[in-house]
Amino acid sequence: MKYRQMETKFWEDGYILELTNKEREFFLYLFTNPKVTMCGIYELSDKTITYTLGATLAELNAFKNKFQSDNKYAFYKGWVYIINFNKYNSFSPAENIEKAFVKDFNAIPPEVTDYFFDTLSFTYNLPENYNTDIV
Repeated sequence: MKYRQMETKFWEDGYILELTNKEREFFLYLFTNPKVTMCGIYELSDKTITYTLGATLAELNAFKNKFQSDNKYAFYKGWVYIINFNKYNSFSPAENIEKAFVKDFNAIPPEVTDYFFDTLSFTYNLPENYNTDIV
């Protein structure tokens, strides 16, 4: 089982306060669902999302468009990138944690990382204490 900590000030964040209940639920789901990896880039099908949240495909597409244009999440062929994931998460320098992070990151297909980092020009910052040669 994975654990994800959320700061309680999340509920008072200006961006979050402007979301509808369904948008807020989708936002939280993308951050806390069982598929989220240590690197914040993971595969999650639209079918799983719509089934879990009871959303229509039209709603799902509207949520995706909103969150991508707001620079919160990016989406590509069933993959999700939590754009500021590392900014709000700190990771242990323990070797087993670093290895798990590297395993998660290296499991992302090159086509997906190329899209997020080259096509969309997002940057990805490894946790400060991690060796940049590992990814």
